[in-house]
Amino acid sequence: MLLGRRSRIPRTTSGATPARRAIVVWILAALTPIATPAHAAGPDSWTTWLAAQLALSRPTGDFHPPDPTDGWGLAFHASLTPPRSIVSIRLDAGGETRRAKKDSVAVPFLYGSQYVTVSAENATQWASVGAQFDLRPRASSGYLYATVGGVHVKPTGHASGAFLVTDNLPGMPASSTTFGWSVGLGGRLVLGKSKRLAFSAEMEYRRSGAVDYIAAPIVEGSDSTNNHYATHHGPIELVSIRVGISAPWSRL
Repeated sequence: MLLGRRSRIPRTTSGATPARRAIVVWILAALTPIATPAHAAGPDSWTTWLAAQLALSRPTGDFHPPDPTDGWGLAFHASLTPPRSIVSIRLDAGGETRRAKKDSVAVPFLYGSQYVTVSAENATQWASVGAQFDLRPRASSGYLYATVGGVHVKPTGHASGAFLVTDNLPGMPASSTTFGWSVGLGGRLVLGKSKRLAFSAEMEYRRSGAVDYIAAPIVEGSDSTNNHYATHHGPIELVSIRVGISAPWSRL
């Protein structure tokens, strides 16, 4: 009889199609590593630290920039530690620009000379890769590192005066790229209960191959007919103190 039978009425879904459900699942899966707390990374997972730092550098050795005082720069690095390892892959990059100027430099003007102010700078950028030895890569710890890579040096200069005919002097060195290496030691202090940030400090020695750059005293020569940039051919050597903030990425 009809009273004992149920009629099956097809159910309609309000937008929950298989395609939309798949998109939602994919988004949740992609966000899972970001939402995972950093301290959840165990010895069976990769550990990554990303750091941004201010670097205070002092020239040393055979490096004679136009401004021999301490200079500021920026540095960035990442350390990637495989599971159950104390040796990390270290990626390092950064740069600094050293500027100086010299007043009352004579340059030719019409049938005589005029006096100008000469500004000069050497911009240095580097990128390198190496190893970092870290006894506790997932917590507060000290570490040692060494890297090798490339260094790019770009000298620039400018002369300014009241009746300037040319905006530069002879003898400007060309930009150059060379091999470089660094060694350093550092420490990481994890902050707070969430362990999402850490304070990092490092001391580093960095050296490049020999390049041409503007050196002290910026300008050489005896009069307006032969004044030119003072240059030096040698390595870029810096001793740096780097301080900044590191953030962990729990897994790859």
